[in-house]
Amino acid sequence: PEPGGCILGNRPITEQISGFKRLGADFKKEGESNSFSTTQLTGASLLPVFSVTATEKLLMAACTAEGTTIIKTAAAEPNIIELAHFLKSMGAKISGEGTHTIIVEGVKELHGAKHSIVPDQIQVGTFAVLAATTNSEITITNVIPDHLDMLLHTLGKANINFEVGDNSLIIKKSSHLESFSLQTMPYPGFPTDLQAPFSVLATQCAGTTLIHDPMYDGRMSHIKELIKMGANAVICDPHRVL
Repeated sequence: PEPGGCILGNRPITEQISGFKRLGADFKKEGESNSFSTTQLTGASLLPVFSVTATEKLLMAACTAEGTTIIKTAAAEPNIIELAHFLKSMGAKISGEGTHTIIVEGVKELHGAKHSIVPDQIQVGTFAVLAATTNSEITITNVIPDHLDMLLHTLGKANINFEVGDNSLIIKKSSHLESFSLQTMPYPGFPTDLQAPFSVLATQCAGTTLIHDPMYDGRMSHIKELIKMGANAVICDPHRVL
């Protein structure tokens, strides 16, 4: 079926459809669903333009495609690296995960494996903002600081008092929160999924904060609800808010 869930605006899957076609799959539209079929996928050069979901789907499909698949402009988020490590533990031959060029040498089949999932940067950021917005203290354990560069940079711009350990993040009480600016970008840039929590944080910061999210045209719909609750905010266009 077509993608759904959050009300983010238009969510095209043209890149995913194009990628599967290049791998040799037959595609047809059936009512509200998309149908793919193939007897054997074949390696190809793919350009999913930094889409996390498209990169994940094409990476999985390429594992048992015949020959070599090169995914250019691949997403580089930690969960892409995590998926590649899991697939490699199942027998896939993958290199370049974590960069924007992933190379997959197809194998005939994969086998079962056990895998422990790394902490999620979005969950860490959500708890961090929860504490900062309410001027509370919180200790978040089992984190990977290397995954949090842009999150920590933005917390610093907002004058939030925090401490980073080897595998922990401590948010401390802050006497004066400052306005900041952010623009969502592909990893290692600021994640679009943390834009909404940070817009709530901005309501407690002195000065005017500019938030720019060019990814989805419906990403700012929550601002209208914050305004109902007393937030001093202006939606400049579908992608910018002050």
